[in-house]
Amino acid sequence: MKRFIYCVAVMLVGTVAVHAQKQFTLEDLNFGGKNYSNMVPKNKTLMWCGNQLMHTEKDSIWTVDTKNGKEKLAFTAQQVQEWAGLEKSPNLKWASFPYPDKSLMLINTPDKRMLVDVKKHKLEWSQSTKGETNEDWNKASRNVAFVKDDNLYITTADGKTTQITTDGSRDIVYAQSVHRNEFGIEKGTFWANKGDKLAFYRMDHRLSTHHRA
Repeated sequence: MKRFIYCVAVMLVGTVAVHAQKQFTLEDLNFGGKNYSNMVPKNKTLMWCGNQLMHTEKDSIWTVDTKNGKEKLAFTAQQVQEWAGLEKSPNLKWASFPYPDKSLMLINTPDKRMLVDVKKHKLEWSQSTKGETNEDWNKASRNVAFVKDDNLYITTADGKTTQITTDGSRDIVYAQSVHRNEFGIEKGTFWANKGDKLAFYRMDHRLSTHHRA
């Protein structure tokens, strides 16, 4: 008898909880509804800095407690501006932490690629990004491969730029993914682990068209 009463009590509590839930309207659930934007999941840019989970926003970066999800402000874009000596605050949304054992944050501005030490509060290293497209940066060597005016270039960590190809054009494409990114390949340059050797695609559209005919 006691067991039966207990089961009934549990059922009643469950029923009350269901009735207490919010009743959604079409404005909440219909795409374009007045309250729809408040109901959809919020996207967050999360990444690891060693063992610390980070949440990046345009104007700030937060540490995230993986046990309870609580966030704590780590630093702001205005602070990074001061540390790096920039004229205006950088966009931190796509910042990254390429070295698990170092407090270096990689950020890009319209004309620079920078590593900022977020513990020592100073600019560690920078590299020009002017004219780069399809850039592929290697964290080991800090060399970058990129396409400019249809040709492939490499800039080393100390700022020396070398032109690798000279015959690039609309027909001859270097260092870009081809064939609709098949096999999961989404770029056209491939650094060795140490960043001292580079493999890259070369696609001649004229030959490709001839072979398909």
